[in-house]
Parts: sequence; structure tokens; C-alpha cells
Amino acid sequence: MRKVIYLILVLLLTTNFHGAFAIDTHSDPDSVEISLPRMVNNILKDEEGATIENEEKVYSNKYVSVNINKPIVKIAKNKEAEGIINNKISKRINDFEEYITKLSVRDNEYNIKVGLEPKPYVINVNNNVTYNKNNILSITLNLYSYTGGAHGSSVDESFNFDINTGNRGVIEDFLGNNRNYNKIILDNVKATINKNPELYFKEAVDKLNVIPYNQKFFLTDKDLVIYFDEYEIAPYVAGIPKFYIPLSKFPKGLNKVNIQVEAPIIKTINYEESSEDFNQYLCYPKIENMINKDIEMKINNYIEEEIFKFIKDIKASNTQNKDSDKYVKGVTTYYKSLFKDKNSIIFYITYSGNNRRDENILLNNKIYEVNLQSGEIKVKNQ
Repeated sequence: MRKVIYLILVLLLTTNFHGAFAIDTHSDPDSVEISLPRMVNNILKDEEGATIENEEKVYSNKYVSVNINKPIVKIAKNKEAEGIINNKISKRINDFEEYITKLSVRDNEYNIKVGLEPKPYVINVNNNVTYNKNNILSITLNLYSYTGGAHGSSVDESFNFDINTGNRGVIEDFLGNNRNYNKIILDNVKATINKNPELYFKEAVDKLNVIPYNQKFFLTDKDLVIYFDEYEIAPYVAGIPKFYIPLSKFPKGLNKVNIQVEAPIIKTINYEESSEDFNQYLCYPKIENMINKDIEMKINNYIEEEIFKFIKDIKASNTQNKDSDKYVKGVTTYYKSLFKDKNSIIFYITYSGNNRRDENILLNNKIYEVNLQSGEIKVKNQ
């Protein structure tokens, strides 16, 4: 069950760069030779805007094998925005590296304890600059990890920046000047799916009736590219499904960007606690980047309290069902999120467990409708 949980957490994962390490794998695994970061040739350059270079970080030890190619953005005329952009990219990469490393240390320390050989987990990060002009910079990170099992896991995360402010934008910031831009996108995505419907999950496609406010995307010179995570709308073999929508479909083209306020960010919180009687593998959302910090705290406290109240209720139930089949020896929570618009978000949180026979049990599905203006939360059981 643990491997399944780790895969879910890695896929859901949506932080400082201290330099690159090169390790001699033929020497003692605990000895580390440190080298300075290496700057590679420019990836893409816009004389009026941003220049992007590549910084490599490569090392390996008994826990991880790491190969990171991080974009370094240079903006000669705006060092403040340059720093903001690079901090956001570095934070995402370092969050990912830290998370997979912690998993590997924990799992391999256990392997060593029971007499098994340690197996280093793999962390690879690459990047692709797809648009760099008109004060818009579009960069996609590919975050790959292998933590055992049949195959690894890839997550793409795109950063679509206004290089004047350093702020990230959503689709509306770039194409919202086009009437019915959301419908144009949805119609094109559906048309592509309908050409080969057998390649996609029917249930997921049937629910695709709107493009979320925070939909993943990136820009190219010719297209808006909408994409989905692995397993989100198609099997693993499909990889990360991408839908290319020509910018010519949008009558007014791209906005002249001026992004003063970013959309809130959903961060994944992972919490694990294990004992002989009860295991918890908890994954739940935390909202960040809101202007009103009081409302942000109110929402986050409510969600966290809901999660741990549920755990408390399960433990209380276990006391009454000590010798019955209703006894739950492990609990997992995981979630999906959907921005309805810039002022509201829905969290779908699944509460599952396993019994003494290690059978998975669906304990509850809850829907949390969150008003980002007032902090009001409506809860429904699904």
C-alpha cells in the first residue's frame, strides 16, 4: 500500500538552490566531492526582455541519483522581476528534490535495517522555454522521479510570467481579452479528443465541461497549449496529454500583459505517522499566495482541522470495534482541486483506509466549496 500512496503523493505534488554537487560514484558513497554550478549555453534570448541560461546540478549517493537542469532568467532592465522569477522556479525545483530525497532516505533506511540493499531513487528535472517575447516568458519544468515499481512518474509545471512584474499568470491574463476564450479552448480540446476517444478515460472526458481557471498551459509562437497530468484524463501510456490550440483561433490574440495580482497557489501538505496499531498517510491542500492572509489562514485551518478530526473519529471508532472487521489499521487522504473562477475553488478530498486483511476501504468522499473572497466553506458528502 505504501508504494501506491507514494505514487499518489508524487503525482499530486505541487522550494532554495545552494549549488551543484558532483559525486565520484566509485568512491565511498558517503564521501562527496563538491563542484561549483556549471552554466550552459543560453537557451533563448530576447534582446528587449529575458535571457535564459541553464544551470546543472548533478550528484548521486546511496539515496538519490540527481540530474537537474534549472533555467536561470536574466532581465537586464529589471533585476527585481528577475529575482522574483528565479525564486519561484528555484522553490518549485527544490521542493520536488527535497520531497523525493526524504522519501528515499526513509525507505532505504528501512531497507538497510531489514538487511536489503539500498536502491537510490531518481530525480531528473529538465526545462523548455517555449515563448520569450512581448514581455511574456513561458517556461515548462519536467519533474521526473523513479521510486520503484514498473515505471517512473513525470509532472510538468509551466510558469507563464509577466517579466515586468515577475508574476505568474493564468490563461485569462493572456487571452481574457477574447470573448468566450474559455469556450474556444474547450471546443478545441473536445474536438481533438473526439478524433480518438478510445485513448482517454471516458468518465474524465464526460466531466470536462469547463476549463478550470488555473488550468495548466504554456505558450508558443503559434499556439496555446493546454495539458493534463498523467492519469488525469488518459492512461499512463498516453504520457502528459497536450492540446495545441492555434493563437489564430483567438480574434484579438494575446493580451498586452500587466499582471499585478497572481492567482492563489495550491500546495500539497504531506503528513505521515506510523505505529504498530495505526498508520496515517495524509495528503491535503494548503492555499498560498492570497492577498488576504486572514482568509487564507481561516481556510487552511478549516481543512486541516477536518482532516485530523476525521482521524480522531476513526481512532475512536476503532476503540469500539477492536475485535471486529470494522477495525481500520491505516488511513490515507488525497485530493483534487478545481478553480471554478478566480473567486472560488472546489476541493475533492478522499478518505480511504485498509483493514486487518489489508483490503482497501473507501471511508468517505467530501466536497469542499471554498469562497476565496469571504472564506466561507460549504461541505458536501459525495
